[in-house]
Amino acid sequence: MWMCSSKNSTLDPASGFSGRSALQDCADRTPSPPFYLICAVQRAGTLLLCEYLAGTRRAGLPPGTLFDMSIGAVPFDMNAAIKAASTLGGMAGFRMFWNGWEAFLARLADADNSGVSKEILCAVPFVWLRRRDTLRQAVSFWRATTPCDQFRRPKDSALANAPEFDATAIRRFVELMETQDARWGRWFDENGIVPLEIAYEDLDRHPARTVNRVLDHLGVRAVVTLTQPTVKRQADRLTEQYVEQYKAIEGVSEHKSTAV
Repeated sequence: MWMCSSKNSTLDPASGFSGRSALQDCADRTPSPPFYLICAVQRAGTLLLCEYLAGTRRAGLPPGTLFDMSIGAVPFDMNAAIKAASTLGGMAGFRMFWNGWEAFLARLADADNSGVSKEILCAVPFVWLRRRDTLRQAVSFWRATTPCDQFRRPKDSALANAPEFDATAIRRFVELMETQDARWGRWFDENGIVPLEIAYEDLDRHPARTVNRVLDHLGVRAVVTLTQPTVKRQADRLTEQYVEQYKAIEGVSEHKSTAV
């Protein structure tokens, strides 16, 4: 755990982000470009939010590559990640799931003996995307682990995969969703960070209003209209069928989170 003691720490991508001296050198400079983090658990609607934000051309090109860096898939180069995720205005955006966040912080700590990186992250705007309905989120994640059913787009002609109902597997995903969402909340509380909290359900029903809330949080001028996202809604009649089967077997009405 680390506490945020400063809200003025900044990052200059030209100085490098791979060692102690570079971090110390960048600690008192103005970020160019600045960046922000979208924090979530899988199947919370991050891809939809990222497409909307990228379409504004004012809020970076999330999801970026921080998640890849967290699991060691690519060399740890924060500056390259910021550059790749930036729009012409200089804003960079990334998304991060909880299961990669702890690993990312560990890699960050290994590259920074001075602790400056922690101060930098304290100055980063956080957007916490959550789902109120964790049961449907869990069913979505469970289906995403089956073949050919992770993402579907409007032009896709193939039928959605229909895995055999598995209450035990869905229960594990419900517990995973709730546990990892709670860990995000504890991490924010322990480190004195107040993220902008938004719900997937609001993004789905009121996309312009929700995206403009994010832009306002980032200090970016609001937009009136949004570009049409290419990602297709994953929920369908099969999702509803699985949800009703699960509720009947488990004897529950709903699984709701504490999302706003």
